[in-house]
Amino acid sequence: TARWAVEFMGAQNATLQRPADFAAIPVLALLGSGDGIADWATSRDFYSRCSAADCDIRTYDGFYHELINEGPADRARVFKDLLAWLDQRIAAAK
Repeated sequence: TARWAVEFMGAQNATLQRPADFAAIPVLALLGSGDGIADWATSRDFYSRCSAADCDIRTYDGFYHELINEGPADRARVFKDLLAWLDQRIAAAK
């Protein structure tokens, strides 16, 4: 609905102004440079301003919006990166 679109865009704009809100949590941003839905460059800029001590940005050239729905080899690469990131944080928490 029009109301949903207005609220969604308002929340998105408010979030883009507050990258420091992510300072207390680990952040992994997985971005596809071929994303036609979300502007990956805006996302990359947002996360690069994130003040989290643990903020990792991974960009996949030519990938689209749903990175885990890419072709099998590409999907495996994304999962490998995600699992490695999680394993590092789990090991550090022990």
